[in-house]
Amino acid sequence: MDGVSDINKELNEMGSQLPRSVSGRVGVVPELYFEQLSDRCLEEVKNSGEEDYPVWQVADKQTFKLPEGYFEQLPEMTLDAVKEANKERKTVVTAFPIKVQWAAAAIIALVISLGGYWMFNAPVQPNPEVILATVPLNDLSDYVATTYGEEALDRWGNASALPLQLTTEEIQAYVDERGWD
Repeated sequence: MDGVSDINKELNEMGSQLPRSVSGRVGVVPELYFEQLSDRCLEEVKNSGEEDYPVWQVADKQTFKLPEGYFEQLPEMTLDAVKEANKERKTVVTAFPIKVQWAAAAIIALVISLGGYWMFNAPVQPNPEVILATVPLNDLSDYVATTYGEEALDRWGNASALPLQLTTEEIQAYVDERGWD
């Protein structure tokens, strides 16, 4: 069987009215189908038996009755109910007064702020290579001569090593060998 026949057969088995009205034209809606749908549905419900749908038995009767002047008195009744609810409101007692709670919140905010300030404004440790690059070459030469001269005197007791006479080229070669730019 093809798909259209299977669909029509299944719709017939379910008791649907659609296959009879379509008669094999799938995708085409019968003329005035949607305009008449609500009337057909109501008729189907009414014909299926009133014991299943008790609402049809009382549909013509008014099931709810409002007191006279209900909507005119509604604002006053609402205000009275609110006033009554406010009278019954109990006082809530907390473990800490509200001022203490606000003070604690302020202290916590202050601690967090100070901690963040100290954390993000901590002094940065300078890079030794950057500092060394700012030292003039003459000062560097004097430092090397003094340091090595004192070390030679301490180790060998030789005063002839003082002061160490180094040229700029020798210092530059030493710095290049060590990888200090």
